[in-house]
Amino acid sequence: MSSRVSTFEELKIGNFEYLFIVVEWNDYQGRVATEIEKHTDTFGAHLGIKGLIVKAYKKATYSTADQVLQKNWPKDIQKKLKRSQDPIIIIIENDFSSFDPENNRWALIEFVGFYKKTDGIPKLFDTLATITSKEENLFDFLKKYKKKGSVKKILKYFEFKPGILGFSINGNAIIEDLLDID
Repeated sequence: MSSRVSTFEELKIGNFEYLFIVVEWNDYQGRVATEIEKHTDTFGAHLGIKGLIVKAYKKATYSTADQVLQKNWPKDIQKKLKRSQDPIIIIIENDFSSFDPENNRWALIEFVGFYKKTDGIPKLFDTLATITSKEENLFDFLKKYKKKGSVKKILKYFEFKPGILGFSINGNAIIEDLLDID
């Protein structure tokens, strides 16, 4: 499912397994933001009852970005978030108001460099929705492959941080493989 909100603070997980929160840092609509916007509802429909993708109304862009920055992120992630100009997606399995990056699982999808390959964004959304619909828990799925080592390729997509419960996802690396780009 997909939704528009004025604030992230009121986001509830409800019966969903995941919240996919699109964070935009400014009002400028670059190619990445336009492509994400174009596919948000399709991604939400593909997620079905397993996940909710949420975007802020344009007038709430800055205030919702501030709400994300107020969370207790690891220092390197906080620094990345503050520098980011491109949209990101944060995946959580909690109400946003109670979400704590130090105590809850999370994933951060960055779209750095996607302006050259925006046609890969729907492929990324399809991959995430397919994994979500097939597995009980997206985070468990990712951990399983990390432990098995059977899919070494997938590990280059994720930056696991020791001592914290979240990780950053290199969306660009996923798209390069999906599109077979060198």
